[in-house]
Amino acid sequence: MVAIRGGESFSLRTFLIGFTENSITSFYRNYNLKFIMLKQEIQFQSYDLSYSREVKFSSILHHLQQIAGNDSTQYGLGYDVMLSYGVVFVLSKIRAVLKRPLKDNEKLVLTTHSRAIHGVTFFRDFLIEGEDGVVLQAESRWALLDFQKRTLARPGVLPIDKMEFTNVDFPLKTERLILPDGEADFAEERRIYPSMLDQNRHLNNCIYADLILDILPRDDADICDLQIDFRKEARCDQSLLLSRWNQEDGYFIAGSFADSQEKCFFAKVKTF
Repeated sequence: MVAIRGGESFSLRTFLIGFTENSITSFYRNYNLKFIMLKQEIQFQSYDLSYSREVKFSSILHHLQQIAGNDSTQYGLGYDVMLSYGVVFVLSKIRAVLKRPLKDNEKLVLTTHSRAIHGVTFFRDFLIEGEDGVVLQAESRWALLDFQKRTLARPGVLPIDKMEFTNVDFPLKTERLILPDGEADFAEERRIYPSMLDQNRHLNNCIYADLILDILPRDDADICDLQIDFRKEARCDQSLLLSRWNQEDGYFIAGSFADSQEKCFFAKVKTF
């Protein structure tokens, strides 16, 4: 992993709109950055592939989650340190867009930067570069969860003055997701098991992508654009009713708690 430092601010918009063929490395060379961006080489393996032999979106999210944690650690805010303050980072929203499917054993470069903080929301962006240029953009939003009370915490509980924010104009934006009218086109119930949990003691955010994949039509399951809005955490032994609405530009997915009908997450999916 490499932390990249430099001098002045810039806009990513011209560089990224339409997935230009310029490489991230060339971009760093041509701009003098005033902030840190964390970069690491990644390579997906055979176990990251779906039945269509493309890299699963959940595997991509695992790498995004890991580098986000690594970036926090370099600021002195690793997981154990944050627990000492009684809080952990949780993902509240993410959108990731692929230019093309990713393959196993392909050499890629993953980059992240912490963009800004507004209210209780931390904004973080990601890029993945292949030999043909930028192949993925992702925007994410995070919040602090009180580990014992399971409620949101204010950023002031952490020494956030240790963090550096880029404040760049990142082009990819999340959308407002609204539950469609009418009955869903497909629905099934899924139970949350211990193997699906993470160290935050709830359903890991990457597993949501697998749940979404499972209820897509079998002949249209190669995801190119995925947004997930996390509304309430799912815990062990709870059951989710997963519903799918077929739309002109993709699919809308909603996860509701089977016992209360309270919403757990919304998702918008587009496929290649």
